[in-house]
Amino acid sequence: MSPSLQIQQVNNEVPFGQPILLWANLYDSCLNHLVKHSHIYDPNYLAWETVRKGINPFFVKGTGFEGYFIGVCHSPAETIDAIIAQCQQILDRIARLYRYEYGFRSRLIKTLCRESADPRAINEWSAQLGATLARLRCNLDNNFEAQKFQSHTYRTIHNLPPIRYWEDKDVVNLKQNYAYNALLGSRKVLQIDSHIIQPAHQDAWRVAEAIGEFGHPLIREYLRAQTAADLYR
Repeated sequence: MSPSLQIQQVNNEVPFGQPILLWANLYDSCLNHLVKHSHIYDPNYLAWETVRKGINPFFVKGTGFEGYFIGVCHSPAETIDAIIAQCQQILDRIARLYRYEYGFRSRLIKTLCRESADPRAINEWSAQLGATLARLRCNLDNNFEAQKFQSHTYRTIHNLPPIRYWEDKDVVNLKQNYAYNALLGSRKVLQIDSHIIQPAHQDAWRVAEAIGEFGHPLIREYLRAQTAADLYR
């Protein structure tokens, strides 16, 4: 049976929804205002989630980076190595930038693992994600296959609805509903298990699996609004 495209719905908590909600309340910033302006980033995030979970060319559930390596990597093993290399570079940059800030480096890892919600760490991971994607996009200029896949991905999400948010007052957190497109049917892709990743690469792979959350539309708008508020305070 050839794969067919079908919309999948997701209902879960917004990544780092609590600090976003608390910041909005603390600075008298209307949450609806943040949500309204965040929708400009929806296509990027929905495309990322569609690649990560729905139309991944290499894995049953990937990281979101895979689309940039089409035409460069020709097997799941090559793709894992390429993604690990990118994320190891992120860890190396962080180690150089914050060589003597041991406390902050600890908070970065705890925030990545969702054990903490340090605002500075959220900002740093978001910046690292943005810088990495900017470099990968430069490579698309000479990669027709990846360009074609990216164009196809954005066409598939064209009719998806905006991300919907609501406040869960029982736990003081934000919930969300969003949709992504998934290929259903038989696909020759790999299920990634933890034993596939070598012990020396576990930290880099943890970055690969988690860093995409820092590109969430509401996080991006929260960071932008926070920076603007700091400038005019």
